[in-house]
Order: sequence, then C-alpha cells, then structure tokens
Amino acid sequence: MPARPTVEASNVVIKGILIIFTLDSYALMDLGSTFSYATPYFALDFGIEPKQLLEPFSISTPVGDYLIASRVYRGCVIIIQDQETTTDLIELEMVDFDVIIGMDWLYKYYTILDCRAKVVKFKFPNELVREWKGNIVESRVRVTNTIAEVASIQSVPVVNEFPDVFPDELPSIPPDWVIDFKIDVVLDT
Repeated sequence: MPARPTVEASNVVIKGILIIFTLDSYALMDLGSTFSYATPYFALDFGIEPKQLLEPFSISTPVGDYLIASRVYRGCVIIIQDQETTTDLIELEMVDFDVIIGMDWLYKYYTILDCRAKVVKFKFPNELVREWKGNIVESRVRVTNTIAEVASIQSVPVVNEFPDVFPDELPSIPPDWVIDFKIDVVLDT
C-alpha cells in the first residue's frame, strides 16, 4: 500500500488513468510490486464477486505495516488502446490509488517501462507497439484524521510564553472571520 511521499519520490513507478472494464481508474504501475491490486471500493463496480485466495499472504507497506491479502477479483479486463488484456486483481485496502499494476501483468503483456518519460510500451506478438502514457495527475483522495486531538493552548510554544496575550482556548484555526471587501470599478476606465 504505497503512501504518497514514497510514490512521489520513486523513479520506478508510473501513475495515470487506466481503463479497467469500462471504468477510469487512478492507477500506479509499480516495478516493485509482484502482484496487481485493486481497492475494494473501486472493485464494487466490476460486477464480479471476489474469490478467496487458497493461501492468504501478507503485504508489507512502505511505513512498515503488514496487510493480509485474502481475496482476488479474477479475469479483470484492462484496456490499452482498444486492446483487451486480463489480469487478476488482489483486494487491498489503499487510499491513494484505485489499482496498483504489478509485474504479474507487466510481464505477461510484454511491457517496456520508460520511467523517466512515464511511458509504458506494449509489444504484443505480431502486432504494432501500443503505448500508454502516464501523467502527473493528483490523487482524488484526501485523507483526514477525524479522531485527532485538538491542540491545546499550552502546546504552542510562543503562545505558552505569553499567556496574558492569547485567549485560554483557540476558537478555531484559522479563526472564522467575516470579510466585507469590495472594489467598485467604473466601466471603460
């Protein structure tokens, strides 16, 4: 489950929009991933039920955690310039991407990755080379910590040094202000 800072710093990944079945997915092509994965929320629209893996396995994350993979979506269709390919996508809880495409699919479909140019070339036997260009698309998902504790006035160093200047409680950060600002412009001036 790659975290954004790890992905942004890596030069062995390509990210962009990839069509799975008929759905646009925010995808990460990752040379460091052995298998391909899909988040269960994105997979809801596949129209297929996941199957139990015969042998669940653990996946290490960039932050040192481990997740257990136990379900797989078999026969998922990935479309590259009107060419249908198939792969199995293992269910994985992740927040920054809909799918991660790993070496299982990349190897199967004769891919050559140019990580500097962010291009993936497919050399299908007896066919023209097809290209998929990754892009620098920002993730649509933002993570917020809804259970974070509100900072106390004593936890702010400068405020702590001057308690008589600041109120005992901060109403909100930043404070809510009503701003009434207007510029009157005369036409043709």
